[in-house]
Amino acid sequence: MQCVQGWITVKNTSAVILLGGVPAGDAPCLLTLPATGTSYVTAAPLRDAARHYGVTRRLRFLDGKLEDSLDNVSVYDWGHGLFEAEMWCGELSPEGERVFPYTLSQLPYEGMSAVLYYENGLWLSLESGRRLLCGFSLGAAREGELLTLGRLLVAIARGQKAAARVIAPDRSQLVFLSADSITVENGQLVTLERLRTQRGHERRTVYRAEGVQLVADEPQVGFFSHAPTAPASLPLACCEAVLLGQYAEALSMMSGELQSSLNEDSVREFFGEFAAARPFLSDSGVVGLVLPPQNGVFPIRRLCFELEGERISNITEGD
Repeated sequence: MQCVQGWITVKNTSAVILLGGVPAGDAPCLLTLPATGTSYVTAAPLRDAARHYGVTRRLRFLDGKLEDSLDNVSVYDWGHGLFEAEMWCGELSPEGERVFPYTLSQLPYEGMSAVLYYENGLWLSLESGRRLLCGFSLGAAREGELLTLGRLLVAIARGQKAAARVIAPDRSQLVFLSADSITVENGQLVTLERLRTQRGHERRTVYRAEGVQLVADEPQVGFFSHAPTAPASLPLACCEAVLLGQYAEALSMMSGELQSSLNEDSVREFFGEFAAARPFLSDSGVVGLVLPPQNGVFPIRRLCFELEGERISNITEGD
């Protein structure tokens, strides 16, 4: 019987993998599956049982091709009959502590009163006298602030992530922002997102008020709140730098000999277009470039990296 290899990974918690209800091993786990047939794969959490619950998904192959696109599973085709199925265990929202409603901030705005208050979540209301004109939710955060940028009203919520609603004088919402950090600097709104790369890149975007519009500058990628961290995988860090358009940074990870034969344009051309970079499951010198999905499956282009000390000495296309 022809078979495919299924590498099962779980993204959001540690888990045991079951095939047809029989434990096969801790994730990540390599399974042998029929190239034509149906397999039922379960990810059962090993910890945080109060937060996570197991999920079961059906993997149905026909002549080595996955037939179904699956909810809550991302499938990557590494070639030569090797598939990676990345699963997520279900997650329950913890029951929040009951808190008596309270007001955080209040200020006059365009002949109205803007109020930021907590009541089973953070809310912004615009009022005239005792009449409520409109309201906006800012999620489950309990802290935040109100401010104005020119003629625009900004309500910022600070929780696990920061969020902001920017309101125009006609009470319409111009934009909703979500980032790891949202601050006001020199009369401008600044968002900072952590990109979860090997080196800890951040994306910084500056927004400024122009009349009753909010205009965003071109986002910048770099290290704004901390110095670069040492990467656990130099090949993966190199691919991430290319993905972010940081070609000089990618070149800096290469040996002097390799740098002398390349420039930013040749790096861009060699790597081409890709959506993400993933480490190969059993070889730290191989990185997969994730290409656009085909029938719900992400093809992988393999790159093989050779290292000399702390530098990349060669990069070749893998089979």
